[in-house]
Amino acid sequence: VDIGSKSGMVYFSDATDIVSEQEGKTWDVLHGYLLDFMRSKRTGRLLRYDPVRNKVEVLASNIWFANGVAVNEEETFLMISETSMGRLLKFNLVGPDQGKLEIL
Repeated sequence: VDIGSKSGMVYFSDATDIVSEQEGKTWDVLHGYLLDFMRSKRTGRLLRYDPVRNKVEVLASNIWFANGVAVNEEETFLMISETSMGRLLKFNLVGPDQGKLEIL
């Protein structure tokens, strides 16, 4: 999760569509990761929450276990960790490549 310093938008990732299993008072997120990895299905998403309008928007999908988001100070792009591929992705928020997801 990261919050844009200029807009106040909240950026976050949804790693997978697999629901984590609860064991007592804790959640086993590793179980979801392993199942996601074994089935080789990219269901992770990058999302943005607008607190003024109280709306969530999917910015990008088809990410293989999206696990971490950071927005740059100018709010021109986001960095996303794609854990199962062992790589970073860049999502452009403005400019000619707006909405484009790049592999770094």
